[in-house]
Amino acid sequence: MIIILDNALSPTTFSEFKIDNFNGKTKWFSVGEANIYNKLIEIAKEYFNFNNLVGYEVWTHSNTIPIGDNDDGWHKDRDELSYHVRKLFRFPICSIVFYVKVKELKGGELVVEDTVIKPKENRLVIFGPGLIHKVNEFKGERISFNLNPWNRKLDKYS
Repeated sequence: MIIILDNALSPTTFSEFKIDNFNGKTKWFSVGEANIYNKLIEIAKEYFNFNNLVGYEVWTHSNTIPIGDNDDGWHKDRDELSYHVRKLFRFPICSIVFYVKVKELKGGELVVEDTVIKPKENRLVIFGPGLIHKVNEFKGERISFNLNPWNRKLDKYS
């Protein structure tokens, strides 16, 4: 399942999102922590079962392309530690991509399996666990927040 929502947040709420690259880090937020990203989680709850949600990871792609499993960029969002140490595939409840800045962009589409999604400010994309995806090469500005909600706390955050 792939959900694409334009104008996902009100203009006021959208303006509260600060473009922050977390200094290249991924942050963990536990359920109950007050922050702006909860707005995106609340929307995703309408489409996926979050009954066992314990928290979520957040990171940004600020004019960057995710590294894939090969050199082609294709990958699946997963618990990287479990995969690399135990060779276990553990997937988040869903994957969330929220575009906060898109300017003079040529390319940069998010490709989820065979669906091509053009970046657009205030566009929210939510897709199911284990779906292979990539970002096409691009020129211009493309900044997104990315969230992976989990039903267990990942070892790397313990």
